[in-house]
Amino acid sequence: MENSTIRKELHHLIDGANEELPRLVYSILLPKDQVSDFSREQLDQLEKRYQNHLKNPEEGKTWDEVKAKLKK
Repeated sequence: MENSTIRKELHHLIDGANEELPRLVYSILLPKDQVSDFSREQLDQLEKRYQNHLKNPEEGKTWDEVKAKLKK
């Protein structure tokens, strides 16, 4: 798929999305130090958890396991 087609499709999806999707996409595309919705401490904690996941991926739970536990 060409970049121009991808851009048009993304624009269409974002325009039709709920309020959270544009904010999420925006925060993903920004450099880490420019994300304003999170404090420096929160970003550091997320980075620490991510690094832990990379070192120990078997310790996590799948999304299906999390959803099943929430339904109980």
